[in-house]
Amino acid sequence: MIKNIPVSSYNPYKLRRNIGYVIQDRGLFLHLTIEDNIATVPKLLGWKKKKIKNITYELLEMPFL
Repeated sequence: MIKNIPVSSYNPYKLRRNIGYVIQDRGLFLHLTIEDNIATVPKLLGWKKKKIKNITYELLEMPFL
């Protein structure tokens, strides 16, 4: 359930584009910085540069669990 709506009722392509994850180890682009790796999907989705920068820095400042 997402926002009290069954996941099965979402368009699977739109659903996947709204799920956040960070690839680790072999999935990273070695020629990019950590910041650029985090920003890859938002850039592909056409987010504004300021929004990408804000969310990237927010994620970078999160403590490790």
